[in-house]
Amino acid sequence: KKHVVLNAGYDYKDFRWELSLRNFSPQQSVNPNTPDFVEVVNDLVESNRTFRSLFDGDSTSFRLEAYYAELELALWRFRLTPGVRSEWYSLSKSRGVGPRMGVEFLIPETDTTLLAGAGRHFNVPPGLNYISIEAGNPNLEMEEADRAAAGIEQKIGKHWLIKLEVFRNIFNNVVVEDRFVVQPFSPRTNRREQIQRPGEVIAEPFENRFLNFSNDGTGFSEGFEIYIKKTRAPRSSGWFCWLSYTNSLTKRNNHQPRFSDDENEELFRRDSNRRVLAYLEQDRNFFNYYDTGELEFFYDNDREELYDLDRTHQISLVLNYKFSDEWQIGGRWRYSTNTPFTPIVGNGDT
Repeated sequence: KKHVVLNAGYDYKDFRWELSLRNFSPQQSVNPNTPDFVEVVNDLVESNRTFRSLFDGDSTSFRLEAYYAELELALWRFRLTPGVRSEWYSLSKSRGVGPRMGVEFLIPETDTTLLAGAGRHFNVPPGLNYISIEAGNPNLEMEEADRAAAGIEQKIGKHWLIKLEVFRNIFNNVVVEDRFVVQPFSPRTNRREQIQRPGEVIAEPFENRFLNFSNDGTGFSEGFEIYIKKTRAPRSSGWFCWLSYTNSLTKRNNHQPRFSDDENEELFRRDSNRRVLAYLEQDRNFFNYYDTGELEFFYDNDREELYDLDRTHQISLVLNYKFSDEWQIGGRWRYSTNTPFTPIVGNGDT
């Protein structure tokens, strides 16, 4: 028990998601040029697959199973925690195996601990809209992240601790919006179409289904964190506080073809009169073969850019003072800098 401990186990999670519109009712407008509410809804239902899935109600379910094992080894001044975790995601039948390793080296003479760790982690697509059978891509695989960190932890006296850590995370298989990924000859399974237009579905049972999302995204996050903490003895009065400062850089690359406005208009014009017969992706570049006999090659000319959730500086402060077993007072303050954004100032109505 003092030197070797084995932890092993099995996780099972069952997800059942449902998404639909609620309290959706007509709104009166004093503008005579405003289209009729019912007409607008009908047009959206016919032209926008995502809106149609919301209007009709969208749902899905999947399982996430994981096996894991981890050793805790205490040898001299070292504490090692090698491990591995295998995860299986039922919707796309994808599997990820993530090795992990943690190392601690204790210097008791100075109350110093050196820390390092690395591992591969997986995450299922983060929302129903991504994996919707009706409006998304149920074939999406799990997102992947390789994480590594190293640091030093120093105790000062009985109640103070200072920690410095550097980190780097590399992301792959990130889910991104993809206007090109398509599944040719997909069965027309929409219930609304089967009920309202059964003859059309029977005459033309297959369609080009645009999946809207893919696993083409990559990215990274790197930086350092300084953490200072003051504790108090159990059941004693006094101050408890901690302060942390993080400096980081986070970038993403969606690996999507970029076009000028003129190129977009020309592509939209051509696509309105043709259908994809074959879609082939190779290293995030892809080919489309159309029923017009045309073969087009689209190449990845995207670039890394600051992620929407990038935070260059983040400071967090927590203060707490305990007067007695019954009374204490505390507060929290946080400061962060994010990427610029343009606020919405109106909806264009006059």
